Amino acid sequence: MTLSSSKDRFLTTHVGSLPRPPDLLDMMKVRLSGGAYDKTAYEARLRGVVAEIVRRQIECGIDIVADGEMSKPGFFTYVSERLAGFEPRPGQGRKAFAREREAFPEYYDDYFKRAMTGGAVTPVVPMFCVAPVSYRGEAALRKDLDNLKAAIGSRDPSSAFVPAVAPSGVGVNAYYRTEEEFLFAVGDALRHEYLAILDAGFLLQIDDPFLCDVFVDPDLDSTAAQRRANLSRWSTIVCEGSHRNGFAITPATASTRARAFTKQLSPMSPATCCG
Repeated sequence: MTLSSSKDRFLTTHVGSLPRPPDLLDMMKVRLSGGAYDKTAYEARLRGVVAEIVRRQIECGIDIVADGEMSKPGFFTYVSERLAGFEPRPGQGRKAFAREREAFPEYYDDYFKRAMTGGAVTPVVPMFCVAPVSYRGEAALRKDLDNLKAAIGSRDPSSAFVPAVAPSGVGVNAYYRTEEEFLFAVGDALRHEYLAILDAGFLLQIDDPFLCDVFVDPDLDSTAAQRRANLSRWSTIVCEGSHRNGFAITPATASTRARAFTKQLSPMSPATCCG
């Protein structure tokens, strides 16, 4: 697999998540609430929506397309479906964007009510790790990959990408002895998803919206040593072999043109990652 490139212009892509059609969201709400639904009809509609969203991207001139994460109703549902060892704990968890929320309380009060959590298909509940982490999302991931492959048709799979969550963004540790041990366990579990995406020929986008918080979060900002330690944990797990294996990490997203996590996870200096 080779990364798409051009000498004539900048290739275009997007962040990954695109708006879902209202009827698909309605079907998701029924399914996730435990209501009766037609599984065959739901999966057929999902395949059709992926085909339509990919077609529209191509028509718009986007070079590197994606399925728009049509099958993923929300981050918390995604974690609970793909990883074992977590449980929801409503009302608990670390306050996100603490400094910004304190500086702009009115804006963030409205944002979290209407945009971020108010528009969610299911309630946004913090996920806590309470048992050994393992990967269990093979079936769901296979459907995503099959739907995207069908949607792109004869196009090279490397002209499409698939988002996957970064180890640092799946939840709160309440089981492992240290945060580092927890992140290693999550990284090892997510390795299965990363490799499956790459084995299918697609580009992998490792989505870490919390990376940009490392240097501004009050809990991580006490000393330079603490900042380095936390960044090192993240780079150890997510960026392992970044320059050797040919992928780079940026805040919010990371794309790779090579196999990720092909070697055993091993400590590395943050100086060797991303720059």
